[in-house]
Amino acid sequence: MQLLSPNIKCFSIVSSFNKDCTSDNNRMAHESIKANLRNLNYVFVELKCHYRCPPKIAKLNEEYTLLVPNANLYDIMLLGEKYYQKAVINKDGSTINIMDAEVGRILSSIKYDEGDIKKWVAFYTEYLMHKYCIDSKIEIVSIEKLQVPTRTDSLLSYKNKEGLAATRWVSIYDI
Repeated sequence: MQLLSPNIKCFSIVSSFNKDCTSDNNRMAHESIKANLRNLNYVFVELKCHYRCPPKIAKLNEEYTLLVPNANLYDIMLLGEKYYQKAVINKDGSTINIMDAEVGRILSSIKYDEGDIKKWVAFYTEYLMHKYCIDSKIEIVSIEKLQVPTRTDSLLSYKNKEGLAATRWVSIYDI
């Protein structure tokens, strides 16, 4: 799973989604947190996760998160608190942590290995459980990242008479 270039040594993951909000409210909050990150001069990678909580809930839930390279943990914690998040993810060096968004306490920690997708999905599952205070098992169905075309992509599409290169969701994980 290649989320970022290998020279990125730290990143954080934060979301504005809240299980108690409507889909429309979550979308508005997502646009708001993106604007907050831009105002803080951060770039980010958008992630989309589909998950369910069997056996009680068979319906798919959708969660949008933002992976922020080289983020200041304090900024991410403040955004987590602003958007009523219970947890955020932070990677610094070779360790990745799930952190309590209110007090900064480490809730869980693993050694980061970008190539181990199963370990990453298990950790992301644990993050969702902390975030939503869910005791039952969560099953992640898919994780995607938003791929924005580069100038090279656009030029190649133009030369091949394919029209404009489009922004699209790219699968990172599927069961």
